[in-house]
Amino acid sequence: MIRRANARVLVLVGLVALSVLALGMLILRKVVAPDADHYRFLSWNLILAWVPMVCALGAYDLHRRRVGRTVVALLAVIWLVFLPNAPYLMTDFIHLDKQPGVSLWYDTLLFGAFGLSGLLLGVVSLSLMHSLVRRVVSAAVAWSGVVVVLLLTSFGILLGRIQRWNSWDVLTNPGQLWADIAGRSLNPIDHPRLLGWMIAFVAVIGPTYMFVHRLMESGRSAGEQPTA
Repeated sequence: MIRRANARVLVLVGLVALSVLALGMLILRKVVAPDADHYRFLSWNLILAWVPMVCALGAYDLHRRRVGRTVVALLAVIWLVFLPNAPYLMTDFIHLDKQPGVSLWYDTLLFGAFGLSGLLLGVVSLSLMHSLVRRVVSAAVAWSGVVVVLLLTSFGILLGRIQRWNSWDVLTNPGQLWADIAGRSLNPIDHPRLLGWMIAFVAVIGPTYMFVHRLMESGRSAGEQPTA
């Protein structure tokens, strides 16, 4: 009996391939136009986008083996703190401009590759954590958690893009960070721009998540069915 390929493995391979493609395009850009090296930050942002993915993979695997509950909880916290870094890559388009020696079309595709990598890394890691939580509690609670995480992630993206906070500020500058978060979350009407952008991000990330999660869950079910 041969089992069908696990969709999670295929998705992970696809994510690695897409990230390699994005980095390859960035390296090629440096080779073709060595004087137009303004987008090196994309590689660092991509590394940060992989942090929640690695945490989700580790937490999911440990939970499935029924070991390391404390480690699973720690990985879940790190995952949540770093999750906004993944879809944050979509906002790097703000840095796109015409530069000598490089086609604007090429740079548009470059930013698109990094942005898509970040978006997919975020939703796939969320799907893994969703499946993990659903095993511990009910499906309804797990889906409620997804909605809360999407809102928190959108808020986190804006804290990074507009307020320039970083994930590690949770440890290095917690006082000012939490004061800023409290001021904006307790008075959302006073920040209509923030509220509007949050809705926009949820509108983009939400449907993407629904599609990817359904794909991964369908693949898991198919993988359990033997074929001749």
